[in-house]
Amino acid sequence: MGFDFLEEARRIIGIISVSEHGTGEIARHLAGLIAPTDLTVRLEEAAFRGVQQVNLIAEKGSKSRDDLLLNTHLDTVPPGDPAAWTSCGGEPFRATVDGDRIYGLGSADAKLDFLCKLKALEEFRGVPFRHRVALVGTHGEEVGLRGAQALVEGGYFQFAHALVGEPSHLRPIRAHKGLAVWEIRIDPASGTPAPEERIEMIEVVFPGTAAHASTPSLGANAILTALELVSDLLRRGHPLRVFGIHGGTATNVVPNRCSLVLASDETVASEAIAAGARIEQRGPCAGRALGGVPVLQGVLEALRELEGRLAEFKEEGFDPPMTTMNVGRIETVEGIVRLNFEVRPVPGLPMDEVAEAVARLEDQLSNAHPDGIIQIHNLRSNPPMRDARDGQLLGTAQEVLAEIGLPAEADTKATCTEAAIYSQMGIDSIVFGPGESVGNVHRANEHNLLSECEKAIAFYTRMIERLCL
Repeated sequence: MGFDFLEEARRIIGIISVSEHGTGEIARHLAGLIAPTDLTVRLEEAAFRGVQQVNLIAEKGSKSRDDLLLNTHLDTVPPGDPAAWTSCGGEPFRATVDGDRIYGLGSADAKLDFLCKLKALEEFRGVPFRHRVALVGTHGEEVGLRGAQALVEGGYFQFAHALVGEPSHLRPIRAHKGLAVWEIRIDPASGTPAPEERIEMIEVVFPGTAAHASTPSLGANAILTALELVSDLLRRGHPLRVFGIHGGTATNVVPNRCSLVLASDETVASEAIAAGARIEQRGPCAGRALGGVPVLQGVLEALRELEGRLAEFKEEGFDPPMTTMNVGRIETVEGIVRLNFEVRPVPGLPMDEVAEAVARLEDQLSNAHPDGIIQIHNLRSNPPMRDARDGQLLGTAQEVLAEIGLPAEADTKATCTEAAIYSQMGIDSIVFGPGESVGNVHRANEHNLLSECEKAIAFYTRMIERLCL
């Protein structure tokens, strides 16, 4: 009989596995769920940013040249503002079922896909496999595909085929974009720091609309709205004293909130309200005014220019077709401004060309603002997934989809996945999973469809039959 799918879906959505929190708890829970099967399970631990991370590996069969990897990441992005999760009663980790929909953080991206694969494998308990299968739950996908990279670096991956779980609306994904992330660090180190003072302050809170950073046009970027106001005021020569900036939760999410802590100023307050912000009175507070604020005007202009140049690189078949950029986080720590942004190049744009363009950006900003220290560091660089149309796996997947009455046409994906890592290793890889990606993941009220999960189980069952028996 096996496990109850809906009951386990509720449980694992309820286990917090935000990348910065770690995957130890969810991996151990799933290992217990796998124990009654005839899969051999082990946990491989690692540390990332001081937090325990775990890759789960469950295997069956002896190694051969035609082994199958079933891969799904277990981590999620942060939930953002809990109040925005209206379909979950303000509790993003509480699975809520409404008809065919199941809401909750990770429901589509991508916890339930792991359950679909495990449920498919249950059908083969006691059945010998001619080719090995490995069900792998990885950590750190949302922050650099780190779990997959760790397994590759450890020499584990010797597979012929890989089915990588991501929400694809049950369409086989043949190719996707790359992803690179940078941090701009603005340190007004030269000269004497601003003296601490105690004055009336206000917090200006800019709202936005969250979206997956691969489709930035579906969101409204609160950080950019805040920086536009700052830049406009500076261009007009308005004195602006900023004591803090904070916005965004993750680089791969369009930020839905950004706040500026400022000296109380009626002009700023009125223009911010006109831009859609709200004003919160902080009263008398002590602090040091930031010295790097004028640089932000130049940063915004330079990023806009870079975004425009990169958008010229397009490939039909992708949605959106162009290379995209997202400014996902900004914060101030001890007077230093840190701004994180990402670029998602189409497969035809080499990653090193993007890196060279960003390096020129650093030179441009440093020359324009010689009084400060401006540094740009690369935090992540993941390649695009090569086109899988030449491989056997895509054809097999399309045949199976047609057999079970699902659309078999291959698609592309604007996001970056672990399939890029595996395809670089020479593993024939495609991306597949239940649930919608565009307009659904990396935002409040993420959901999956239980009917799509049922069809995903049927798909994985047939694929295991074809490739392992």
